[in-house]
Amino acid sequence: QPSSLAARSARELQDLRATVVKCLQSTVAATQSAESVREFHQRVKGMGLTPFEILHLLNHRPTEEVHVFLMVDCCGERLTEGQVHEILQAVRDLFPAPTTHATEDGNGDD
Repeated sequence: QPSSLAARSARELQDLRATVVKCLQSTVAATQSAESVREFHQRVKGMGLTPFEILHLLNHRPTEEVHVFLMVDCCGERLTEGQVHEILQAVRDLFPAPTTHATEDGNGDD
């Protein structure tokens, strides 16, 4: 029975992994490389951000200060203005600008 349980668990893990990858393909994560994510983490690791905040920044790629303030708890108390700018610069340097579905299929407002 233990080998049957292990095989079932392995299949479930494989199914879960496939589902997660499929979901991520429709997000900005699909254009992020492991290297760019590591580099982003290196740039922000001394800022006292929580893992959740770093993930939030990676998932949403803030483009303005106000976005960083919305994603980082007590941002004004925990980060300096310079650190907020460093986060924005890291996003610009490491991640391609996200595209919209309208832009991708050529149906943007002209």
